[in-house]
Amino acid sequence: MSFPRRVPRRAAVGWRGSSRPRAAPSSRSISTAPSPPIVPDPDRARAHPDAVPALAALAPKVAAVAVVTGRPAEVAVRYGGFDGVPGLEHLSVLGHYGAERWDAGTGEITAPPPASGRGRRAGRAVGGA
Repeated sequence: MSFPRRVPRRAAVGWRGSSRPRAAPSSRSISTAPSPPIVPDPDRARAHPDAVPALAALAPKVAAVAVVTGRPAEVAVRYGGFDGVPGLEHLSVLGHYGAERWDAGTGEITAPPPASGRGRRAGRAVGGA
């Protein structure tokens, strides 16, 4: 199998003409929404306006839809406008990179209990070598 020497411009650019390369979709994750512009103040960053409609269109076609963010789950839901959107009844928003979970079906945020402080620390067993 040979590859073309020149890649057509359409194939070389991402969503809506973005020059950033996009990762190939896998069975585990697919990004359907374009990346929003980077803003100087992180508190002013929001999802692209087409993100919610894209997720609502995708949701009935896949087993699960989740948004993973470093923000608190409640903030991500508010900023994203995900609450009460038709088609997103089974959406999960994982805040703090998965430490919190907002479930669209219940509207509740859950988090695992805090660690006990016992066990492993900095990659080594406590009290071990």
